Amino acid sequence: MPFIAIEIISPTQHIQDVLEKASVLVNSGVKAVWTIEPFTRIVFVTTEKGVAIFHENIVETEGIKIDFAKVFSKGE
Repeated sequence: MPFIAIEIISPTQHIQDVLEKASVLVNSGVKAVWTIEPFTRIVFVTTEKGVAIFHENIVETEGIKIDFAKVFSKGE
């Protein structure tokens, strides 16, 4: 299993469905799932501890670190 999975929500997806999928992945052995909702600029991080919500913050898992304030500001 990969140690991290990243999913970007499309306009046709429902957040609850994607977060349920993230929980299944974590229960299967993935350390963390980052679910990115680009329209509201929110990153949901699902781990065995639950779901944490970040809004334009730096997110880090297993040494992978991304500053989502910079990511979301691209193209403005």
